[in-house]
Amino acid sequence: MITADEDATLTDSEAIWLIFRSGGMTTSRIITDLSGGGGLGLAIVEDTVSRLGGER
Repeated sequence: MITADEDATLTDSEAIWLIFRSGGMTTSRIITDLSGGGGLGLAIVEDTVSRLGGER
């Protein structure tokens, strides 16, 4: 998702943003139809919070 050079200059705010970014990454060792693997879960949460006027 990012290079080593980008990682070296990443701010805390930018690092937190990466958690919400959808990019096909998962922490699960086993991918099933239920668990997915597309990395969309937190991206959906962030979108919903933003639409409701909230901030991260």
